[in-house]
Amino acid sequence: MSKQHYTVVPRTTCIDITVNAGEPLALRIPILDDHDQPVEITPGAEVLWKALAQVRRNNFSSVVLHEWATTGPDPNAEILPGPASAVLLTATADETAAWQDWPDYTCAWDLYLTEPPTGGAPSEPHRIAQGGFRVWPAITR
Repeated sequence: MSKQHYTVVPRTTCIDITVNAGEPLALRIPILDDHDQPVEITPGAEVLWKALAQVRRNNFSSVVLHEWATTGPDPNAEILPGPASAVLLTATADETAAWQDWPDYTCAWDLYLTEPPTGGAPSEPHRIAQGGFRVWPAITR
């Protein structure tokens, strides 16, 4: 088995997201290296990576309004392998409709990625994306 080294960009990509409440959501966030080039993840190796994203009322809030994870009993995110790998975050129409009940429609989000351990040492998570997260409420139904 060959060992591959993966580099995850230490800088954070700013991605502002706007969601229409009541519509399904599928966000594809690219995984980039230190030179802003796509990271290649060999198919089958994606299970060794972990992603965790959260939406909070603002950057300083400790209250999580929504979370995506590639692990746990009900993963709602996945690592997409290939020459230009990415993290896919999804939400159903029912989930986004419920976001209208958040205390604010303009929030903050971020995405952390943990690459496979190398040399026996556990890998530290890297924040690869962050930004504003706006929910447009459903008005006409």
